[in-house]
Amino acid sequence: MQILIADRRVQFCEKMKQILEQEGYEAAAAADREKALKAIAGTRFDLLVVGDDLASDPEEIAAFLRRVPPTIPVLMLAGDSARGYEHAFRMAGADQVLVSPFTYRDFLNAAQRLLRQDTIASAMPPLPEEPEQEQPAVLSSDGKPIRKVRITPPEVRESVTQKEAPAVLSADGKAVNSSLSTPEYQIPEETAEDPFGNHEDTDSVTIPSIVAPRTEAEKIHPIPLPETEKQPEKTQMIHTVREAEQKPAVHEKTAEEVKPKKKVRKIEQTPEQKKKAKKKKIRTRVILTVVLAMILLVVGGGFYIRYNLRGVPELDLSKFGNYSKASTIYDSEGNYFMDYGSNENVDWVTADEIPQTMKDAIVSIEDKRFYQHHGVDIKRTLGAVWGQLTHTASYGGSTITQQLIKNTFLTQEVSYRRKIQEIYLALQLEKRMSKAEILEWYLNTVYMGGPNYGIKNAAADYFGKDLDDLTLREYACLAGIVQSPNNYNPRTGDMDRCNARTDTVLYAMLDNGKITQEQYDAAIADKLVIAEEGRTTQTSDTYYANAYFVDYAMKEIATKLLEASGQEVTDDSIAEMKQNFRNGGYSFYLTIDPDIQSEVQTAAAEYQNYPTAADGSEAQFSAVVIEQSTGEVKAIVGGREQAATAEGYNRATDSTQAVGSSIKPLSVYAPAIETGDFPGTVVDDMPYSIPGYGTNNGWPPGDYTDGPITMRRALELSHNIPAARFMLEHVGIDKAYDFMVKEGFNADNLTKTAAGLALGATDVTTLEMGGAYAALANGGVYIEPHCYTKVLNRAGEEILNDGAMETHRVFSESTAWLTTDMMQTNMTEGLGVNARLSSVTSCGKTGTHEHQVISFGGYTHYYTSFMRISTDNYTSFTNSSSYYQAAPLWKAYMDPIHQKKNLPDAAIQNKTAEELGIIQVRVCNQTGLLAAESCETNGYAITEYATPDSAPTETCEGHEVDASQYGYVDPETGAWVDGGWWDESGNFHPFE
Repeated sequence: MQILIADRRVQFCEKMKQILEQEGYEAAAAADREKALKAIAGTRFDLLVVGDDLASDPEEIAAFLRRVPPTIPVLMLAGDSARGYEHAFRMAGADQVLVSPFTYRDFLNAAQRLLRQDTIASAMPPLPEEPEQEQPAVLSSDGKPIRKVRITPPEVRESVTQKEAPAVLSADGKAVNSSLSTPEYQIPEETAEDPFGNHEDTDSVTIPSIVAPRTEAEKIHPIPLPETEKQPEKTQMIHTVREAEQKPAVHEKTAEEVKPKKKVRKIEQTPEQKKKAKKKKIRTRVILTVVLAMILLVVGGGFYIRYNLRGVPELDLSKFGNYSKASTIYDSEGNYFMDYGSNENVDWVTADEIPQTMKDAIVSIEDKRFYQHHGVDIKRTLGAVWGQLTHTASYGGSTITQQLIKNTFLTQEVSYRRKIQEIYLALQLEKRMSKAEILEWYLNTVYMGGPNYGIKNAAADYFGKDLDDLTLREYACLAGIVQSPNNYNPRTGDMDRCNARTDTVLYAMLDNGKITQEQYDAAIADKLVIAEEGRTTQTSDTYYANAYFVDYAMKEIATKLLEASGQEVTDDSIAEMKQNFRNGGYSFYLTIDPDIQSEVQTAAAEYQNYPTAADGSEAQFSAVVIEQSTGEVKAIVGGREQAATAEGYNRATDSTQAVGSSIKPLSVYAPAIETGDFPGTVVDDMPYSIPGYGTNNGWPPGDYTDGPITMRRALELSHNIPAARFMLEHVGIDKAYDFMVKEGFNADNLTKTAAGLALGATDVTTLEMGGAYAALANGGVYIEPHCYTKVLNRAGEEILNDGAMETHRVFSESTAWLTTDMMQTNMTEGLGVNARLSSVTSCGKTGTHEHQVISFGGYTHYYTSFMRISTDNYTSFTNSSSYYQAAPLWKAYMDPIHQKKNLPDAAIQNKTAEELGIIQVRVCNQTGLLAAESCETNGYAITEYATPDSAPTETCEGHEVDASQYGYVDPETGAWVDGGWWDESGNFHPFE
């Protein structure tokens, strides 16, 4: 027997099918109402089971039940969502409704009762059919033929449903179904409609509108009445369109068909058996999943390894004899400049000459299973992989053999491809070299910090001793340096870190049984004594003379390569990459101009007018020089004297301090012009509270003196009130902040207040200031300052170039031109006169911050430079002045830079005012409006540059000046004083 299950829940349908099939029935499923109706129309089902999730609304389910042919028994399963609709379902055609809660056995019992009822109905004897008589054609009112159809009147359907005849056998003994005839009704052809949604041309259809619902007796007693109560009666059977097409009017069933099928009973399992079977099934699935995953991992891993081994270098042992690890640095002209990390002076020590204690120390801390593995420590490698995946790695996975391979044969790139090749070559190397040979090469070539390669050179540099004369603690110190030469360098690094690392090595030696407890205790109590003078190499002089530039360039290159390879950029990863540079055979083409670098460093060292710090601290210096048209950095100086050590403190790139008024062209005046002002725009230089200014109620002392003042004049005098008013009233702090971020400043370090941005009380680096000034010099276009043009690996392949440097426009060309023009007059009529260059046109701006920092930034047609003087501990100076001390030092190196290169004078900006559409206008310097005749007469009219959009359109209507409004607030008494003004250095100037 065939049963159809209709419900949208797939799992529900599958479960019902499983239960029915176990009982020997054939079951199918339909996921929605239309599919169920189509299935019913195409196949004779003995039972329809309907779930309450066939539709979201019980009313929709009831509508569906009304469309089900009445010849199919319907079992409705109603859960909580359909509770209360039982009567509606029965009225709609459900023969029986099971309401939750019920068991699967309840469901089977209900289904079997309905199936038995259907079997009895199908076994009724056939009744004689009334002969069909040919009727004459009948036309509708519009002349179309009317088709003859059979319909079942309500009274006939009721008799079929309630009354069932006993089984009747045919002459040959087979059970015969009764064939029912129906009276004929006539309806127009085009309106004949299949109740199941079909529109096929057929002679027999059922019209749903005239099918009566089942009676209440049917709903209450779905099980057939006893045969004694049933009287044979001539009835009519309803045939649907598809039933009429698929089978004749009379259907005969054999005795075998009438006989119920044997039901296959499943042997019930005990709960314990079910539990064991379930566990076994789960265990089998887990095992199969693991096996499949392992197979996929092995196969996939094999393909991945094979792919990454393409291009692996040949293991040429001759490289150990003639291999040079030096990288080469070229200057901005492509000329050889210096070796980086040269090993020309490596003092080789053979395996027999290396003290056993040194071997034990390095093996204990770097590769404790060195003598047991065959080039790769599987346990350590898997631990490193797991640490990478979980971000809990505390050590690397490379063995001593792998490290030697990395430093000798590979390109030092940080990637999985390089790691796979490293492992492969390490396994090969272990087959061709002994452990003693591998350890000898490793200890003679490993980078040990500073200019040192190999343990013998490091011993001489740090301790002034030969290897044989070192103490146990000194051996441990050398072994500890290898992991991070910059952090654990006893000469230039943090000694606390160095000692902690040394103690770690000693404990590893104790743990591995290489030293006794007594030796360990004595070494822990011992102290490291560093030699006063370290060893030198042939390239030391060139390196240290340019260390500020070279060290930063290598850091920048390391950062770019790490980012390009998707690696995390940290201090440790940068240090490791820079260590690779020292012995990787790279070619670095840097932007350094040795002549410019030398001029700046020499001027800083020879300058005699540094300010004096109140606590006696030494004033320090930092500066950068940038070629603005390319963004190439030509010089970086991070101190008054050249670097004394490698990787030392670089004040130009590492120090973030305030710069004072030198920031105003970048944060105030250029943004104000960009947003609609012009150099003749006027604000009042009057008492004004500046948010963020920490003293005197926000009033900078001595700054309220000039009354109405133009932007140009405010820049020349470096007054703070006008700068703050332009920012707050014309630009806005948010917009000024956005401009500074576009100029290359680190957004996290900027102090977003008027005092921070307008007055320069915010932390910035010297390099950031130089890059921002270079954007103005370059017509408003920012090019990320950079120290290299390209990098080649050992094979001569280009792995990095400067083509990806950030480049974008910050200001319009007209804004850059007008701002530059204001700073040019500052060099002739303002506080920048002491910085004015002798041979070429220049512009610039001074800066002073709380007598702690003095600075100057400016540029020419060729180069941009920013410099800063301060102490490392931010101590106040007793006699600082950017006018007297910063500006002259800027001139001291910028003049010879241009003169020695014989650079001709040229306009700073590449385009003229005419080319940019900039015009000249006569304006009143008291109002900023077009000058009236009275302004000309009284001497208030000036000629100023403006763009057509920013030039004033209104004319000054005249004004009176009250001289009593000019003066200052005495910083001691707070009283208003007439008759003079204070410059930014605190000097008083009386009115003339």
